[in-house]
Amino acid sequence: MNGKLEAASMMDELERRKFLKRIDRRSNFCTMFYRISGNEKRSLTHYIRLLPKTMKMLCGNILYLYCEDMEIAEAFAKEAEKWNVEIVVIEIPLEDLPTRQIIEPIITTCKNSSEADHAEAQNHPRDKGTRHYRRDFLGSGENAFRDLLTVWTSKISLARQAAEYEPEAQMAWVDASVAKFNYSRTNWNFRELELPSCKISHYASPMFFGSSPLPINASFLSSSSKMWIKLEDLFLEQLKTSSVDGYIHDEETVLGLIVERYPEMFWVLGKPVRGVRRAPLFINGGMKNIISRYKIVPNK
Repeated sequence: MNGKLEAASMMDELERRKFLKRIDRRSNFCTMFYRISGNEKRSLTHYIRLLPKTMKMLCGNILYLYCEDMEIAEAFAKEAEKWNVEIVVIEIPLEDLPTRQIIEPIITTCKNSSEADHAEAQNHPRDKGTRHYRRDFLGSGENAFRDLLTVWTSKISLARQAAEYEPEAQMAWVDASVAKFNYSRTNWNFRELELPSCKISHYASPMFFGSSPLPINASFLSSSSKMWIKLEDLFLEQLKTSSVDGYIHDEETVLGLIVERYPEMFWVLGKPVRGVRRAPLFINGGMKNIISRYKIVPNK
């Protein structure tokens, strides 16, 4: 048994070294990670399980991590060390995230909603608003949904902020669980795609905004510092407007409205996805280059 474990470990190490050798630095990345009690959408286990695969995708790069929990930062740093990812931790309480107050009218919309308001959406089971009302507001509870919505809608401002640290570099937002796309899309590996710096690169979405297909998935967003500034201005303006329109929005529906207004700003990676996400296309067979510590910088 020990021999088999040693052989498997050796194969993992060989794969890691091969991966490190062929990856060059193209972008800086940023993400955030907050524990949200009662989250019905995803459990903490889901994110922890995907963390090693996400770090592998970011191999050889810098990752700006927004969080409030140093235990989480340590977990990220441990996985980052294996893949030569430098972690820059920016400590900020969830309550202080940029959109905390802006999203409150959306919570009020949920409170004033009833199941009857969403009955028509039975014809569109992937409608974002209905999904949030049933799963996240009713299922997770008001406080959990407020926290989730704060996190989702703050990613644009945090990516813009992180881009300021190295304004000449490309900055990409990645959800901590972005590795869930591995091998489930033909274009899943964003490290191998051409990403224009003059546009916001993004994946397509299988979800709906009302009865219309949603044009954007926000698990991965990449652009220049200049474009992030422009997008943040548009996003916060649209979020303030949309938060009082009676729909249960998230960051993707708000971004969808911006895509409609300014399609020239966006670049979709690959063909649009319609329908549920496919099963894996196939099963993947089978240092100072290593950063052994992380640094904490003050929040700007």
